Amino acid sequence: MAITERGIPVIVATSAFGIGIDKEDIRFVYHYDIPHSLDAYSQEIGRAGRDGEPADAILFHCAKDMNIHKFFAGGGKVGEQQLERLARALEERDIPVSAKQLAEETHLSKTKITKAIQRLEDA
Repeated sequence: MAITERGIPVIVATSAFGIGIDKEDIRFVYHYDIPHSLDAYSQEIGRAGRDGEPADAILFHCAKDMNIHKFFAGGGKVGEQQLERLARALEERDIPVSAKQLAEETHLSKTKITKAIQRLEDA
């Protein structure tokens, strides 16, 4: 725990360390990153106000922060039909094509295009 210039005690922790904080008088929980699940978020914000006094939990984020969570939730998985669709789109080309163009033509996300190209190269 650190004490600020104004004498306010502050604890800074990762989510893993933060779970172990067992203090009743925590007034604020600020999240710099989106937790990996709603259950984790609920556990983490539950650290604030255990003494029954008012407390705030604030999550700082932008839409882009969800990309990694979406990827691990299945956004990056590529099915056989998607691979075939991409392979056909590539076969029809005589010149290099951007991932953006392929995404528009095949209706796959850029993440899936990248993952599919990796799988096709491996094959």
